[in-house]
Amino acid sequence: MLDFNAMRDPASSERCSRSGDRARSAALAILLALLAPASASARPEKNFVLVVANNQSLTPGVAALRFAYRDHQPPRMTLGSGLADAAGAIRVLKAHPDIPERLAVVGFSFGGTVAALVAGRDSRIRAAVLAAAPAVAGPQFTAWSNDEKWKPVAELSRTRARVLLIWGSRDGEVPFENAERYAAVLSQARVPNRIVTIDGADHDFAPAGPRAKMTEAVANWVREALA
Repeated sequence: MLDFNAMRDPASSERCSRSGDRARSAALAILLALLAPASASARPEKNFVLVVANNQSLTPGVAALRFAYRDHQPPRMTLGSGLADAAGAIRVLKAHPDIPERLAVVGFSFGGTVAALVAGRDSRIRAAVLAAAPAVAGPQFTAWSNDEKWKPVAELSRTRARVLLIWGSRDGEVPFENAERYAAVLSQARVPNRIVTIDGADHDFAPAGPRAKMTEAVANWVREALA
């Protein structure tokens, strides 16, 4: 895997470094949106993005850029700031000469909602994974609201990507109805999509057994979608 390390400011290529002495040509490129808050990054065994990025079945011929949002807490962290960070990360990824034109985006929770917006707005995204991603803002949300400005479901319906919606069966934070809402609109728009439920997994896809099944499902989806 050509792994671009996590960045604080994805708009700055100076803060993005590559593993290894030389970059290798990548057959696939994946943008991995790091979840918030920042405290989650201190728990690598529970960090969705790190678990997916380190999955061995994704290793051959894959360039993965994982980034952290510059603001991790509302009110500074919003869908707008998250979308801007993701756009900057794509610019960094695409600046590398060996990165292919077709991209995949993977996001968890709030990052999944950002991924929905990115996939709907960027025609280069051909595979999208939304993991436990809110389709609508819950009453406790402060990073975004259900106004006319943000419509992740409607925007995702315009994507050219194949969309995987993956949820834990014990997710008590983002109800499964969110996956069904995405799937209904995507199917109506004839966007290829699939819902995968990981038995026994919570919102963070814990414990280890279900998490392994999640990472395998994500890896398979991305490879098939970008083949």
